Amino acid sequence: MARVKYLRQVAEVPGRVTVITATYNRPALLAGAIDSVRSQTYSHWEQIVVSDGRDDRVPALVAHYGDSRITAYHTCRLAVMGNYQRNFALQYATGEFVLYLDDDNVLYPDALAVMVEGFTAPDIGYVVCPIRYRAKVLRPPRDFVHRQIDLLNYMVRRRLVTTVGGQTMDYSADYYLIDEIRRISEGEFLDTLIGHHR
Repeated sequence: MARVKYLRQVAEVPGRVTVITATYNRPALLAGAIDSVRSQTYSHWEQIVVSDGRDDRVPALVAHYGDSRITAYHTCRLAVMGNYQRNFALQYATGEFVLYLDDDNVLYPDALAVMVEGFTAPDIGYVVCPIRYRAKVLRPPRDFVHRQIDLLNYMVRRRLVTTVGGQTMDYSADYYLIDEIRRISEGEFLDTLIGHHR
């Protein structure tokens, strides 16, 4: 499974959540995703938006907010479902925790607070919460298998994402990432809905 090499790593800020948002040609949906982050009751976050290919609407949208916690980057056009862009963002991430929020998803206001509170011990490497996924609730069981978990369902410790090498370039990279992380750490499963997949 192919992965990218990270160009650099920056120091970790305890308690901070890095929200990584991959985007491609959907500025209206992207605005909704950013709005949902800015509406969080937990304020110790940063959001890194990475577009697949240059799209001048993305940095313009980010600049419109005037919020220094939100930054925008772009990669060359790769068409790998945002996987490369999510890995690319890690080189700029300063958070202790990482949450992936694609441009077509939104968080509920208490999402970050609920998930951060789930990291009750240093050996908890990931927290899983249910989400609304189209017309149903996606609530991964503790022994989840492929197709029982979405990228939006989990928050992870950044150091573990880099330990396993980030996302693969495969279609099922969302599952492979959390599957590898659960093999090397403990997880916490909560029952609070934290967002929805649009």
